[in-house]
Amino acid sequence: MQTKILYLLWFLALFHPFRLLNSFSGGLSVLYKVQTIILYLMGLAWLLFSEKKTNYPTLMWVVILHIVGTLFVAFNTGYAREVTRIIFEAYLLGLITFSFLRDREHIDKIFTMFAYSFLFFAIFGIMGKGLVRWDYGLSDENQFGVFMGMGIFFCLYYAIGQAKGTRRMIGFFTSILCMVGVIVSFSRGAFLGVLACLGILWLQSKKKVMATGFMIFAVVITITASAVFFPENAFWTEMKSISQGTAQSTALDRVVLWGIAVEEFMGNPILGVGPHNFGIRAAEYATEKALVRYPDFRTLWGRSLHNIYFQTLAEQGIVGVVLFVVLLVGFWKRNKAVRVALKASTSQAPDDKPQQDMSDTKFVFYSKALYYAMLCFLVGGFFYPLYELDWLWHLLIFNMVLYLVIVQDGLPQKTHEA
Repeated sequence: MQTKILYLLWFLALFHPFRLLNSFSGGLSVLYKVQTIILYLMGLAWLLFSEKKTNYPTLMWVVILHIVGTLFVAFNTGYAREVTRIIFEAYLLGLITFSFLRDREHIDKIFTMFAYSFLFFAIFGIMGKGLVRWDYGLSDENQFGVFMGMGIFFCLYYAIGQAKGTRRMIGFFTSILCMVGVIVSFSRGAFLGVLACLGILWLQSKKKVMATGFMIFAVVITITASAVFFPENAFWTEMKSISQGTAQSTALDRVVLWGIAVEEFMGNPILGVGPHNFGIRAAEYATEKALVRYPDFRTLWGRSLHNIYFQTLAEQGIVGVVLFVVLLVGFWKRNKAVRVALKASTSQAPDDKPQQDMSDTKFVFYSKALYYAMLCFLVGGFFYPLYELDWLWHLLIFNMVLYLVIVQDGLPQKTHEA
């Protein structure tokens, strides 16, 4: 029963059905509270009945930092509370997941759900010409583009990990649809993220012919989709503007805001200005360059920073930067540990292998799916305000649960605590 409720929570977290329903009939926002109530009741059940409780210490400290920042640092606590709530609820969902989903079948189901969520949003986004208008995070074309970029690689490796069948075909189809989604988004940052991940994929691939074939296929899809959705080379004209660097209007705007972020950090080096409070305090720290760009500095109020790294620096200070780095290092270490453990398991003599209900190969590719999705997120995070969305926290949780099941629970030898 607990497992089924947890699957429901992940469905609600990944697909946002209540937001969709509310878009058809405005007055159903009360349904959001239903999801919250279910989550906190499951949290209570985890606290009272779970025999095996596994923490995520670094993520816990991120939550604590946000709570401290909200209570004692932030000028606008309303803004701060919202992002703190998102991270806390993601952390709580992670704790419940670590305890109640502890076998390979469970992982397979939530990874399948995650893959299908890309298909779900790709359809809505392409129909909406680069926007999922009813969804908070994807109603911005740039954020939709980054999400589609993540979907290209996650669904590609998800599909490769499947045996021949329906799920394999759906995975490949979704990966192609996400390629189209990146084009439709008209987002330069998302396009750059995909190019960067394709380059890394090719460099790291041991099968260069197949990797080259995939890249050629991606180019064909890109050329076709851009011609269909943006005639007269409008898409390529927009992408060429990347080479203009900081001379381009939006790029110059970002550089000015990043300069303000540095000033905020210099004035508040330990804990920053508080969660989601960059724009609230921006006018106080406006540089001369910023005042040239914004003669009426009051227009800086509430501005978004469009860079998760400068945002972490300005809003969370040194403490937040250290925690962010530790989170990412932990992600890469656990992600690699999964593949190392699975290769070691595969090399054992048949009689020495632990009994597994699913092939090791599938979970090697699941690990790679998370790896490239995270890469795409981090590149996109250089250009867009993705920190307040739940994508980062979901990737961290999926990676941790994969590590717990494969490395800590799935192998006969003793493994270290992550």
